[in-house]
Amino acid sequence: MSDAGRLVVLGPLLAALVAASGIAWGLVQPPPRSDDAVPQRATEGGPEVRALLGGLSRGDTLVGWRVTAISGPDARGTIRIELSHRQLAFSLLLSPKGAQPEQAPVQTEHWSIFYGHVFPPEAVLSANVIRATTNGLANRVREHE
Repeated sequence: MSDAGRLVVLGPLLAALVAASGIAWGLVQPPPRSDDAVPQRATEGGPEVRALLGGLSRGDTLVGWRVTAISGPDARGTIRIELSHRQLAFSLLLSPKGAQPEQAPVQTEHWSIFYGHVFPPEAVLSANVIRATTNGLANRVREHE
């Protein structure tokens, strides 16, 4: 058989072997946890941030929502707390009072608490979730600001 003939026979065979090995690998891998489906950041707030949040850190829960990341403060002084539950995720944003032009749903003496960055993007947060998480964070901050 010529080299061209071998390529015609071996090409599809090799492609089938690669596809089968990918399927087999997928079968031996454990299914992802529900929280693995949401984007996560590896950064963690510094000691001042942890103190302000009353020790809240990645892996903890805030009114039933798992903390997946804490980052900041950014250039505007905003601290981002990312939360997830099942396939839904969103962020609470803790900004110095007056740093944002929008009215925050909840404020403490020195901080405004916003929410956003919902994932998946088409998801809608209920008023109860918004109220519980923003007030839960505000209560922690009030104890330490």
